[in-house]
Amino acid sequence: MSKFLIFISAVALVTHIYLYWRISKTWVSGTKGRVFTVLLLLISAAAIVSGHFVLRKLPSSTYGTVTMGIYIWIGFLAILLPLFVALEIPRLLYCILGKIISVSTGQPLKDHPSLSKFCFTLAFLAALGLSGYALYGGLKTPEIAQVTVSSSYLPKAFDGYRIVQLSDIHLGGYHQGDFLDALVESTNAQKPDLVVITGDLFDAAPEEVIPFAQGLKNLKAKQGVYFVNGNHEFIRGDPGVWTSTLKDLGIKNLENERVTLKKGGSSIDLMGVDDYHADRYKNGHSCDLEKAQKGRSTKNFSILLSHQPQIIDQAAQANIDLVLSGHTHGGQFWPWGHIVSRVMPYLKGLHQHSFRTQIYVSEGAGGWGPPFRLGSRSEIGVITLKASK
Repeated sequence: MSKFLIFISAVALVTHIYLYWRISKTWVSGTKGRVFTVLLLLISAAAIVSGHFVLRKLPSSTYGTVTMGIYIWIGFLAILLPLFVALEIPRLLYCILGKIISVSTGQPLKDHPSLSKFCFTLAFLAALGLSGYALYGGLKTPEIAQVTVSSSYLPKAFDGYRIVQLSDIHLGGYHQGDFLDALVESTNAQKPDLVVITGDLFDAAPEEVIPFAQGLKNLKAKQGVYFVNGNHEFIRGDPGVWTSTLKDLGIKNLENERVTLKKGGSSIDLMGVDDYHADRYKNGHSCDLEKAQKGRSTKNFSILLSHQPQIIDQAAQANIDLVLSGHTHGGQFWPWGHIVSRVMPYLKGLHQHSFRTQIYVSEGAGGWGPPFRLGSRSEIGVITLKASK
């Protein structure tokens, strides 16, 4: 946590130093204007660095309200800065060209401060517009994402089998009881055979989030509701607490485990593993696919629940038919999804990874950090299995 705080502080400091320099160059003149700008940016930087940690001590309902403003500001900066930096590149090239011309001809290339001001003002307004659109996308009701997965290994008795996948709900902060109730209602409306929750369900201390997590007991599926731990389950508390809580709500936590689902005289395997980086938290947990598939026949159609999609290569080697993951949030909002796509094997959607193995990466029902969605969507995945020849 201390390393994370240092990193966040460094990023906030560099960001706000740059913002002060750009604002003073483009819009603000005079000592009073610069002093005002410095004070404003210092308050902003302090809020970003301290808000996530200090405000966690507030009751969850208060935390959600107070931090919304901080997160929106962070999201706005995250959209604004790439636009500003993109404009700095041609401006820098213009300056270099000016020096070359000045040296070769003895005549300096004229600067055009009004053009620079126009461009950066346009970028600022564009960031405002994009942030407003992203905020709307981040707060609206999750969409139903219909997906069909075909496999020749699927028993015909399971043809048409409907799985609702919920992922990255992040209960706590600005996702609370009313959001969960709406999510449960939408899920039940799909009349699923099975409901799976692929991690990052919780994002607050157990004593804060458990009271309004009770709505999960209203989830209805013909063959049950299953869950696997994501990284936030390890960040926010003892995984044993989440397992016990979910059990009381009628949800089974698959911690490197396998269950058999039966229908019409046929069966398929459902497996779940702990978060891919669970061993980093030094609590005795780890992602153990070998343990999860113990006793399994590779002739059977199999589904693996894994919060992070990095497990896909191991899953393919084990001849698993379908991996259901989340974690990426589909990149959540532009332009940062491009970075996520470089780190993760898949960012979102359904992919045929190998001859037998497919993976579906959910964009998530909730969100983390800024409540923005730009280039992604909040979703409830409805996966229909189809037996192919």
